[in-house]
Amino acid sequence: MFDGLIVKDVDFEGYKLKSAQDRESKTIYVAVRWVCNGIGLTKHQSDRQIANIQSDMVLQKGYSNLRLPTNGGEQDISCIDIEYLPLWLAKISITPKMKKDNPIVVAKLIDYQLKAKDVLARAFLYGEFDLPMDYRSALQQLILMFDKNNKLQLENNRMKPKSDQYDAFMNSQGNFSVNQVANMLGQGEYIFFAMLRDSKILRYENGDNVPYGRFRKSEHFIEVATVDPRGFNHTKTYVTPKGVTYLCKRFKLSLVEGKAV
Repeated sequence: MFDGLIVKDVDFEGYKLKSAQDRESKTIYVAVRWVCNGIGLTKHQSDRQIANIQSDMVLQKGYSNLRLPTNGGEQDISCIDIEYLPLWLAKISITPKMKKDNPIVVAKLIDYQLKAKDVLARAFLYGEFDLPMDYRSALQQLILMFDKNNKLQLENNRMKPKSDQYDAFMNSQGNFSVNQVANMLGQGEYIFFAMLRDSKILRYENGDNVPYGRFRKSEHFIEVATVDPRGFNHTKTYVTPKGVTYLCKRFKLSLVEGKAV
C-alpha cells in the first residue's frame, strides 16, 4: 500500500498502464506518462501533455501528483483521474500531418480515447485482492469474487431489458444510434466516431460522444440521458433521418445496399 492507494499495472492494448485507486474516495488515477508512452508519444510530447493538463482550468481539477512504485523505486508521478481521461485525450488534436506521418499513433490515440477509461475502471471493480497463501484464503477470495460478479450480472440483466426497450422506442421514432449510422454508411465504428470528432460534429463530454450545439439546434442529432448498470449517468446520442442525409452529403458517402433510412 502506498499512502492509502491500491496500485496496479493495468494491461491495455498490450501495454501496462500504471494506475492507482484511493482506498477512501475510490477515485481511480492513471499515470499520464504511461498513457503517452502507450499511445506512442515522444518524451517531449509527454512533457507537453503534462504541462497542458496542469494549466487547463478543467483538467487540472483531475490532476494529482502521486508517489507510486516503479522499476526505479518509488517516484512522484503525474496522474489524472480517469473521469477526466477522455476529456484530456480528446484535446489532443489529430492533425492531417499526424495522420500522414504517424498513422499508428493516431489509431492508438483513438483506441485510448474510446476504451481506456472503461478498461481502467474494470481493473478496480473487485478492489484489491492479496495473493492467497493457503487453501482457505483462496476459497474465501474465490467466493468473494463470485458473489460480486453474480451481483453485477444480476444488475446487468435487470438494466438490459430497459435499455433494449428504450432503444426500440427510439428507433420507432425514426432515429438511429451513431453505431447504426456507421454500419449504414459502410464505415467502421471507431473510424466513424473519429471522423465526427475531427469534423467538430461530436465532442467528448464526461466520457460520452455528444453533438455540438449547432447540430442539436439543426435537429441533426438528439441527446438522451441514460444510466448504465453501474449507476453512472451518460448521454446517448441519436442521429435523426435529417442528420443521416446531412452526414451522407458531408462525407460524400452513400447508404450500403439494404441499409435504408
